[in-house]
Amino acid sequence: MRKLYYALLGIIGLILVGLLFGPSVLDWNSYKPQIMAAVKDALGRELRIVGDINLTMLPSPTLNVRRVSLGNIEGADNREMIAFDEVEVKIDASALLQGKIAVTSIRMIQPVIALEITKDGKTSWDIKQPKTPLAEPEARISKPRSEPASRLAVDISLDSILIENAIVSYTDARSGFTERIKSLTTEIKADSLNGPFRAEGRMAARGIPLSFDLAVGRIDPDKPLPIKLRTTHNATSSDMRFAGQLSGLTPDAVLSGKINLSVPNVTALAGSNGVIGLPPIASAALSLSAETSASAVEIAVNKMSLRLGEMSFAGAIHGQLKPTLGLDVVLSSSR
Repeated sequence: MRKLYYALLGIIGLILVGLLFGPSVLDWNSYKPQIMAAVKDALGRELRIVGDINLTMLPSPTLNVRRVSLGNIEGADNREMIAFDEVEVKIDASALLQGKIAVTSIRMIQPVIALEITKDGKTSWDIKQPKTPLAEPEARISKPRSEPASRLAVDISLDSILIENAIVSYTDARSGFTERIKSLTTEIKADSLNGPFRAEGRMAARGIPLSFDLAVGRIDPDKPLPIKLRTTHNATSSDMRFAGQLSGLTPDAVLSGKINLSVPNVTALAGSNGVIGLPPIASAALSLSAETSASAVEIAVNKMSLRLGEMSFAGAIHGQLKPTLGLDVVLSSSR
């Protein structure tokens, strides 16, 4: 997923290089063709800027771009991988005096992000890295260093990446799996582009409003990626926690770990999402713990312990996603 950050930051960097060293009173919209061509050359994707480009220098340098999108990979269902209604980027003025561009905050308004794996296994987030003269982004403003005069350092701070009212979709054309998250609002914090990352916010998953807390460890290509996630349905105090790891950042990666679910009242949770007419037993509390694993081809739930009211269950679930769908469930009960 680091490549997705580089894509976004590469676009911003390429635009800033062209804008920050010219008078802000100029009409930068006339330079859209050059900017889009530069992004195409650097990232290998089509950039479209439909809205205006504005740059203000006071009280602090701020770049504002409206209605901008980045093309998806060939063979994807969605034409655009990322589309923003508006992007606002704030730049550290003191860093400019040192010959650097330091992005201190990025605000994305109503982004639509379509992540896809095509039938032949290509991923939409596999984007080539920006070419020089852009340097590889760093997390924080670094100390002055000696560089060629023709090269401009771009230091990226992830202290504040704010996403407002986003739609994120994930589609795997190989298995037919698709998921969609709406109304995603979050602030992402990180020590560097390699992590660790932390995000808190709210979203709607399958129509269910949730708050969440996500922690992702440092990205190391030789090690699994640690992940912790907690989601809460505040209206019913229902809670899901996951702690585990992702084996890699490839289409064939496996997500594994332990999951714990707590629902004080199943009827209340179902009713908040329009489901009515459940039997009386559903008014009881539900708890579940299990070891889980999931990939593009199968899912597994092992060592499952389920309790509903006074009833207890143990068992396992195995689901196959490709080449054909299949589900095996083993469950035993005791009271």
